[in-house]
Amino acid sequence: MAPSQAPGRDRAGREEEEGWEALGGRKARKPLVEKKRRARINESLQELRLLLAGTEVQAKLENAEVLELTVRRVQGALRGRAREREQLQAEASERFAAGYIRCMHEVHTFVSTCQAIDATVSAELLNHLLESMPLRDGSGFREL
Repeated sequence: MAPSQAPGRDRAGREEEEGWEALGGRKARKPLVEKKRRARINESLQELRLLLAGTEVQAKLENAEVLELTVRRVQGALRGRAREREQLQAEASERFAAGYIRCMHEVHTFVSTCQAIDATVSAELLNHLLESMPLRDGSGFREL
């Protein structure tokens, strides 16, 4: 019986050694992985320096300063986009209101000249259109 147990122990012992070697391999690779990660970070920071070079960036900035400048530039760009979006929305609202008023004027002209439309119905229709007209309320037009 003893000989049959010895190979089993041997096999288990080898499996443990292989496990420790794999763990040791990971430990040996960790500095290399960390070095590659740091190299990628430094390359990206250098790219940011080049992108910012045309602005207020001096020759040598600390990494934290490069990141701070980048954050400010991105925030400024986002604010600019938001202002453009608001401007486009305001212009679209104004065009809509102008079209609504033109349409209301055409309805008024039609109901005023059409003999078949009752004056009461005409007045109610125009009153409804006036009450529903988009009005400017500070920052934009009231929704219909």
